[in-house]
Amino acid sequence: MSVSMIHDAIGWCLMALFITLRAGYNDAPRALYALSSLAALAFFVVFVYRPWVRLVVRRTPKGEMCVKEGQVMGILLSVGVVGFLVNAIGGTALDGALFLGLATPEGSTLSAAMTEKTEGVVAVTLIPLLFLWSGIITDVRLARDREGVALIAVIVLVGCVAKIAGTVIPSLYFRMPLRNAVMLALIMNIKGLIEILIFLQWRNTGLMDDASYTMIVLSMMVVLAVIAPLVSMSYKPQRQKLSLNARTIQHSPPHGELCVLACIHNEDSVPSILNLIESTHATPQTPLRVVVLRLVRADPPQEPPRTPHPQRPPPPRPRRERVRVLRALEALRRGMGRSVHRRLPRQDVCALAEEKLAALIVLPFHDKAARATARGVLESAPCSVGLLVNRGMYSVAGSVGRCPQRIGALFFGGRDDREALAYARRMAGNPYATLVVARFLPKWDARAEERMRDEEAVEEIRYLMMHNGRVAYEEFEVEGVEEMMEVVRGMEGRYDLVMVGRRSGAGSRLTDGLTEWSEWPELGVVGDVLASSDFGDSTSVLVMQQHG
Repeated sequence: MSVSMIHDAIGWCLMALFITLRAGYNDAPRALYALSSLAALAFFVVFVYRPWVRLVVRRTPKGEMCVKEGQVMGILLSVGVVGFLVNAIGGTALDGALFLGLATPEGSTLSAAMTEKTEGVVAVTLIPLLFLWSGIITDVRLARDREGVALIAVIVLVGCVAKIAGTVIPSLYFRMPLRNAVMLALIMNIKGLIEILIFLQWRNTGLMDDASYTMIVLSMMVVLAVIAPLVSMSYKPQRQKLSLNARTIQHSPPHGELCVLACIHNEDSVPSILNLIESTHATPQTPLRVVVLRLVRADPPQEPPRTPHPQRPPPPRPRRERVRVLRALEALRRGMGRSVHRRLPRQDVCALAEEKLAALIVLPFHDKAARATARGVLESAPCSVGLLVNRGMYSVAGSVGRCPQRIGALFFGGRDDREALAYARRMAGNPYATLVVARFLPKWDARAEERMRDEEAVEEIRYLMMHNGRVAYEEFEVEGVEEMMEVVRGMEGRYDLVMVGRRSGAGSRLTDGLTEWSEWPELGVVGDVLASSDFGDSTSVLVMQQHG
């Protein structure tokens, strides 16, 4: 979509330049005047309008929608003035609006306020009226010329084939699946609002007569009627999941970018998320991309007052917590250059993880609301999931930083434990972190295939020990649940963060009898034991579930 928008913006700018030059055709002074006026307008937008907008953005408190009405009206008036000036030099008002839009910083508080104040009017009223006007001036009776229709059909067909070839060939070169490349090529042939605006501008400036305009609009409708059902039937987003290798930490490239979708519920969950991100230790060799998602529950509808006399409106919800949360996230964004998103729980968490190609979703786990969210995400997550029970130093903002951190990883075997081990191995690159891997070996053999994969994961830890003196490895051969619990309780207070797989020891004799006593099934058998009060209140717990 970004490439398509850039393509449309460049085409729009070239068209504006062409129309301006055409206004001075056979008249050199007029052409020189048009070009100089266009250059002066560009100078105004770049060196006057954009600095002013950036100044407004800097003076607006972070995370608060408190843009002054005068500033919003100033921008709207600028759109009208610039549009009038562009129209006076031979262009159209649409060109001026595009220039100002490109100069406005995307993702800022000002752009969000402008979108909030104008989106309803534009999307609900102006755009439908534009399509209505386009349909009114389309005269189907002008499309009776068979030669003209055939010529337009050939042009459209050649253009579609060329665009399909120009999209599929580069996509295949960059190893995109053929099915996705074809779908992308078909989508690129769909015309919409931008094309309607271009054709209307060509018609208004005399570059296109009514008959050509009518036949092109009808051809757009035919192409849309053919391509839209094909794309809908062939492309199923829920089936287009990335492969397992791209959605887990274990199978991600060791020196590739790791995308983490970190979710927060309230102010209490911010310190633990920030500390976990710092513990992950991003470097130029192991880059980290963090997307922070604030989970917001919709307030239930309130009944109207039953008393006839006027009531005092309820006091507004305290904003201190919200402001502190937004400021903490803004500090994270400035420090790491990451984006911040705010949506609703469950389905949107998975959709955003799919959109951002995240390899890990981190969810705070502390109350019933978090439990409900975690249950839904665990069932439908497109990548690995980590449930964070924050306690001890991880629950205090800024407590990690450059302070020594003791990280423990319990390894019972299985894909979830291998995922936890892969994340712990990445944390071991932090010069302030000490990693201890504790492996529990039952006195009975597991499945040969799983045992082989577990050995490969452990071998990587042993190799890491040879090059990193802060990594240690321990083995405990246990008979049953009593011996396992005795070893686990002996680790109380030794670590600041303990990592374990969600399905650690599931179905084995090491966890017999613990399932019935599990208070939080979402954490798994071992994770529930670590998160209980019996394990102490000074150790945070991260429970991992590998995708697949």
